[in-house]
Amino acid sequence: MVGNKTTSQLKAALEQDIVDIVLIDCRTEGEYQSGHIDGSILIPLNTISQTELDKHKISKDAKTYIICRSGARSMFAAQMMEKMGYTDVSNVVGGMLDWSD
Repeated sequence: MVGNKTTSQLKAALEQDIVDIVLIDCRTEGEYQSGHIDGSILIPLNTISQTELDKHKISKDAKTYIICRSGARSMFAAQMMEKMGYTDVSNVVGGMLDWSD
């Protein structure tokens, strides 16, 4: 089941050195280039596939957070990944609209 995390929970997880996190930004390239979280991987929603995820060497059991502008696209992306067999996927509710450095 896809989990939901807040931007505060994501920020706290990113600050913990002991936690290996994959952060996927599923916005468009233009949105990503206008500002993104350091270390995030750009995989636009319309390109998410097993081939694309394999290209980035994302394992099926990796702790994965997915973010977009507001949380709508990232929820859909998380559900897609779950159907592909990824077991620890969380949607970042509120997305970049709620993110602050």
